[in-house]
Amino acid sequence: MKNQRETRFNDRLMDYLRQPPDPLDCSNRKIPVAEFIGEQFRPEFYLGRQPERRLCAVECKRLTTNAAKSRWKEGLSQAILYSSVYKYVVLVFLDFTAGSKYAEKFGPGNKPETRFAKKLKDSTSIHILVLKPGD
Repeated sequence: MKNQRETRFNDRLMDYLRQPPDPLDCSNRKIPVAEFIGEQFRPEFYLGRQPERRLCAVECKRLTTNAAKSRWKEGLSQAILYSSVYKYVVLVFLDFTAGSKYAEKFGPGNKPETRFAKKLKDSTSIHILVLKPGD
């Protein structure tokens, strides 16, 4: 899995969300955009297929040991931007770092990272989900 492209993970996640018994209505076509400084930004996919139903945006980032910090900042800034357009944003990090350190830090327990994630969810409806390979 480590050598697969991010788009492959996005496709697998969408496929999983569409499975019975409770399939979700998600799409990566005609994605409602967030506009900022004359630029358009689109999440990986969204829930609620009609563009006027901007229910939930999903943004995925692949974290590797060499690029985790920059991908974390990039994903977080995109999620904040999408929160101005969508009711909810799910920010999914696929943790391929050595020792899966992001998954560990965002796992159970009262840590600065989990407190940050809770505060972000409560104040902006951005939900952070960190998955390690094989999860």
